[in-house]
Amino acid sequence: MPELKNTRGIDYFDNVDFKQIVSYSGNPNPVCGDCLKNLLFMEDLILIPILNEVYCHKCGTNHLNTMKHFPEDDAIQKRRTNFYKNYFENGKLKY
Repeated sequence: MPELKNTRGIDYFDNVDFKQIVSYSGNPNPVCGDCLKNLLFMEDLILIPILNEVYCHKCGTNHLNTMKHFPEDDAIQKRRTNFYKNYFENGKLKY
């Protein structure tokens, strides 16, 4: 189960499994949002809701270290974080 974390005001899900991304997106061949590496069979992905992107662990960690929190994005971040949290907890989409 992915773990919801927050660093410097930025929500992210750690330890996302590639099967969860394939199931959610319907994309049978997901790639890292930064290095474009194939994410198949990886179990330690990072999903950043405010960006709606999934990353390999290395790129996700690097991205989180350079991101800045913008308070004006808090409402969007909360909505997207809740969307993914519901999906990971219940296995279904809720709009």
